[in-house]
Amino acid sequence: MSADQRRRRMVGYLPPVLQSGTKLNLFFSTLAQELEQMEGGLTRLMRSRWHALARGFPVEESLANKADSELGQLAALYNLLPRRGESADYLRQRVATVVELHRTGM
Repeated sequence: MSADQRRRRMVGYLPPVLQSGTKLNLFFSTLAQELEQMEGGLTRLMRSRWHALARGFPVEESLANKADSELGQLAALYNLLPRRGESADYLRQRVATVVELHRTGM
């Protein structure tokens, strides 16, 4: 939701007589912009932690079960597959490295 949509929604909850107030509209506009910035920060925080928070798998698990795990499915988004004998922590490091490479480039 954009800041303008959020502002309009918040102003819409006010009684009709207050909806045309300039100062109230300015207040809700500022509040909506701050909420949008906070939402963006939260999104960046969650994206920086997604591979660490994904459920892993035991090392002795079969390759099919590793690939079907939450971490395996996230790795598949980057064409990475778990290897035989590979731990979940090592796959997390590989995924983080590939994501960092995609983000910053060569």
